[in-house]
Amino acid sequence: MARPGIVAVMLVAGLGTIAACTGQASGHDLRILLLEADDCGACELYRSFGDGYPTELRNHPAVDASIPVSVVHKSAIPAAIAAQFQPHEYWSQSLSVVVLDGDEVLHVGNIAEASDIANARFPDAIMAPANAAERERAAQSSHFYGEHFKATWKLGYFVDVALGRRQPHPSIREAMLGADGGIAGVSDNNLVLWGSTATPSGNPLYISERIADTREALAPIAGPSLNVITLYGNGDNPRPDTSVLVDGEERFIQSPIDTPHSPDLQTLGRLFESLRGTGHNLLVQIGHSGPTGAPLWGHLATVDAPLLESLVDKTGSELVMVSGACNSGQFAAAPSCGFFAAHPEVVATGCQKSPEALRGSDDYLGEFFGGVRSSEADLDRDGAVSFAEAHWFASVRLEHHQIPYDSLDALVDAYWQANADALPDAIGFARLGNLAQRVGSAEEQWAVAQFVDRVPGDTPITTSDALRINREALEKVAAMTEASSVERNATMALDYPLVLSSLARRLLWRDRVEVGPAAAKIRHCASQGIGDFLRGGEPQALPPHD
Repeated sequence: MARPGIVAVMLVAGLGTIAACTGQASGHDLRILLLEADDCGACELYRSFGDGYPTELRNHPAVDASIPVSVVHKSAIPAAIAAQFQPHEYWSQSLSVVVLDGDEVLHVGNIAEASDIANARFPDAIMAPANAAERERAAQSSHFYGEHFKATWKLGYFVDVALGRRQPHPSIREAMLGADGGIAGVSDNNLVLWGSTATPSGNPLYISERIADTREALAPIAGPSLNVITLYGNGDNPRPDTSVLVDGEERFIQSPIDTPHSPDLQTLGRLFESLRGTGHNLLVQIGHSGPTGAPLWGHLATVDAPLLESLVDKTGSELVMVSGACNSGQFAAAPSCGFFAAHPEVVATGCQKSPEALRGSDDYLGEFFGGVRSSEADLDRDGAVSFAEAHWFASVRLEHHQIPYDSLDALVDAYWQANADALPDAIGFARLGNLAQRVGSAEEQWAVAQFVDRVPGDTPITTSDALRINREALEKVAAMTEASSVERNATMALDYPLVLSSLARRLLWRDRVEVGPAAAKIRHCASQGIGDFLRGGEPQALPPHD
């Protein structure tokens, strides 16, 4: 499930001095511009810290007078100022701070830069609550983000950086890519189980159960040489790190997951350093993500898509990713090929805290690895389950509002974004079936065929409105986090599962576009048997495809 909304918009990284000024402030005409945007949660949060935006910065030790502060919308930045810098990452979602000397830009950054986010940690009261009051507060740990940002989002930081009075805080990227040393236990081929969450309250029973399920599913097909690296909770620090619901009450327990590795910033950075020069690596993300990335244990920071891509590139290995997290499709470009529970803008099903809810869950990882374990996902009955087969086996079983995603979908989305006028608003289900038979892969043909008896042929399948339908359906079941998927589907009452919308976009794309090198590489990767991959075997030959 998604982490709290405040997290989803705040944890975005900083950006750099444009021109350094190393002299004293005397003789400078300093002023500050706050650049706001329409889709800016940080702007709203910053305004809430006081009575709107400040109009001046008082009592800065480097200047004799107050520094004036003004607010400009990012669509109305004066041209002479805008020409001096490039928009930083998450530009449309962030509050940007510009320090000027007259009209000369000295520094521009994201307000989050002031938080030293790479070193910001949750307190023990959240990570190891000692009493009932702390447990209650830890269950609402999102409050700490606001408290931390209120204490650290100081405009004086940006003035100090602009004047050379201090160095900028290190970015998350610098901290992770520069992590020292490696971790023990890395082999040439590895299964990495990443329990991606930040706090015990955000570490539901679902994560430890799916870690155990995944190991159980893959051990028989990977053989005795399977090397598993698990990153979970407190690692080798034995204290309660897992949230469960017992009779409707949240409790924290110590999970039975046995691993020395915690999924914190340094450990994850050292893991990818250790994977340099290895052969095949399967990274399974079990837990959370939000619009700005995946959380790190004990940290306020997140791993965003560009950072994960850099970490994977650093290994030089073939890495396949499977993720059950919300918004996980944002990572589609990072691995050799990836398979995700959710479109980049979609919340995934999962993260239940009670055993009863887990048993009734049609979540992506449960279906993906359940199909591997039972061999039901061996769609062509060749004795091996490929990544593509497991993905489509899971995708057709998800709750109906879910929009699963893979690396090929990212190419499809990029094409339709550039060619929106050529995309019909909808196609009939019967036409979708014909299209699948003509241009679809064997797995896509199988997926469409699963709905022939459930969806009338004249049903229009949207190609452009699935995200809106998803959001409206999610609102209907927002309070049903521990309900079964059957109950949630009945409440949403959709005309058809939204996975058909994804299939429509893919098949219409394939009908118009010849498979290029990028798509062929993804297909080649996806066609590999999962067991063969984990044993370091060569990819299977591409299946026949007209």
